[in-house]
Amino acid sequence: MIASSAFCMALAIYFEASVESFEGKVAVAYVIRNRMNDRHYSDDACDVVMQGSVDSRGNPVRYRCAFTFYCDGKPEVIDNEVLFLQCLSAARLVLTDGAIDDPTNGSVNYHADYVSPNWSEMQQVATIGTHMFYVRR
Repeated sequence: MIASSAFCMALAIYFEASVESFEGKVAVAYVIRNRMNDRHYSDDACDVVMQGSVDSRGNPVRYRCAFTFYCDGKPEVIDNEVLFLQCLSAARLVLTDGAIDDPTNGSVNYHADYVSPNWSEMQQVATIGTHMFYVRR
C-alpha cells in the first residue's frame, strides 16, 4: 500500500535528512526505493526502513540497523509538521514512477559526511548536501 510505504519512507527522511534540501530528501527516499527494487532487500518500504538486528524481545539492537533513527534509542518525535510534510511529499514523488529523477544514480547506501564506513565493496556516485551515496561495485 502506497500510503504506509510513503509514511515509513517519510519517517526515515524526516529523521535522517529533514534539514537537507528537497533534493537531499528525495535522495534518501530513493535509497529506500532502490533497496525495494534490489533483490538483497525487502520490496516493502517499511521493512527496508526497519531492517536490522533485534534482541530476544524483538526490539532493535542499538546502532545495528540500516537507518540510524530506527535503532538509536531516541524517541521519534515529529516536532516540525512543515518539514514532515516536505518529507512526505518527497516520499510520494519517489514512489510514483517517473514523477522525479533519482539524484543518487541508483544508490542503495549512503552516510553523512562525518562518518567513515569501510565500504570497500561500494563506489561513491553522488554527494548531496551532507550525505554521500553509493552503489555496489
